[in-house]
Amino acid sequence: MALVARRYDLDVRISPSPIAAVPDAPGSLDATCDLLISNAGARPVSTVPLLLYRLLHVERATDTRDPGAPVATRQSIRPLYGQSALQVNSVSVRLRTPLDPGAETTLRLTYGGSPVGYREVMPYVHDSVQSNFAVLRPEVLWYPVLGSATPKTYRQAWSVPEASVKIQLPEGWRAFLPPARARSGPDGTDLFTFAGWTQGLHLFAGAFETSQMHVLTVYHLPGRSGWAFGVASAAEFALGELAAWLGPQAMARRDVAFLELPAGWGSQHLPGLIAQTVADDPAAAFAEVVHEVAHFWTPGRDPNRFCDEAIAHYLEDLLCSAKGGTGAWQAAVARRMQALREHPHALSVPLALATESEELDAVSRQKGPLALAVLERGIGRAAVFELLRAWLASPASAEGDAMDFVQHVSKELSQPRNFDTSRFLREWFLGQCTPELALAEPPEFALTQAANRYALAPSAEADRVRS
Repeated sequence: MALVARRYDLDVRISPSPIAAVPDAPGSLDATCDLLISNAGARPVSTVPLLLYRLLHVERATDTRDPGAPVATRQSIRPLYGQSALQVNSVSVRLRTPLDPGAETTLRLTYGGSPVGYREVMPYVHDSVQSNFAVLRPEVLWYPVLGSATPKTYRQAWSVPEASVKIQLPEGWRAFLPPARARSGPDGTDLFTFAGWTQGLHLFAGAFETSQMHVLTVYHLPGRSGWAFGVASAAEFALGELAAWLGPQAMARRDVAFLELPAGWGSQHLPGLIAQTVADDPAAAFAEVVHEVAHFWTPGRDPNRFCDEAIAHYLEDLLCSAKGGTGAWQAAVARRMQALREHPHALSVPLALATESEELDAVSRQKGPLALAVLERGIGRAAVFELLRAWLASPASAEGDAMDFVQHVSKELSQPRNFDTSRFLREWFLGQCTPELALAEPPEFALTQAANRYALAPSAEADRVRS
């Protein structure tokens, strides 16, 4: 598309539901967005396509070249092409004067509504305005995204150019929009500014209380200091263990802050802030916290989700074992194997070739960590840690994908050992054939059996390396 978004200036008002007797009744979001766009194409452009959340409605649109007169808009609820259950408000803005090549203008959009999430598509996306907090993430398109109703445009919500966000909150609330820090505006609002941010705008606001646990700060909903203590204890444990295993990470500062989200809303690891949900079950709660801490050691975000999610889940399982013993590890791995039994096709999807699909979650979060567990059975945990330390020290870890990881493993494990690394990578990552993993067997037996498939006699390994 010839049009390019250059800058967002958002003025947002958060209003809880006026129906106090119904705690889950959604409140509202009202916003004005000044969107600077330019025409990078060779022809004039008369129509500007935009996407918004399905329940947000544009009330007025103007063009700064003629600010006194509103421009025509056409809005329709439609599914993303190829994603029939993910519906959006497709907005078409008809410019009074075409935008010439190389020219730019600012559209001012006034819009509002009551987001209620996308739970029918993404179970963790409950994003909405509640009675004492609000969560609005890129998934719910609470700010307009330039483009037509396609999955590619939807993903552009995570690539924001320069932006400023001014937020009006109910009394007693505070807002977080990482990685920016709030500045007080002259009218009592919170003001956040961004420059070239590539993870989207994640807005968390509410009547949060603050608990300081050692050097960790936890923002939690009123009366939840016990929850805060549990989060801080699990985080401290994970930070210590991971630093010992993989070396200290500059990003894993002990002053990282946690912010409470209700159970089921989906945890989020962002610079300077971990938005954390915690299950009622203590073991599951521990796993949720340490998983987000593990993301300090998985700095990249590749499209296959191996270099961030698969490695983080593998480390999560090891942390559960370090805290709860072999039984905790077996329970964690058993859950992954059960998930693959429910998504049998995922086992045949190559880790380095998985893309955005209904199987991606099972591939990256279940098959991925099990692949690393099989590798651990074959070469030993110390060797896997050595691999991960070298990966974190390489430039590829920040921007690389699963194929870069394959090349890294091939290089690091090129010396003779009693494990057929090439065959392992071909079967698990590149899709030469479906890996053999006995999902119905106990975890320890199944992983050992899978690793034995790649075992080599010393002489055979030497012959393979020479060839």
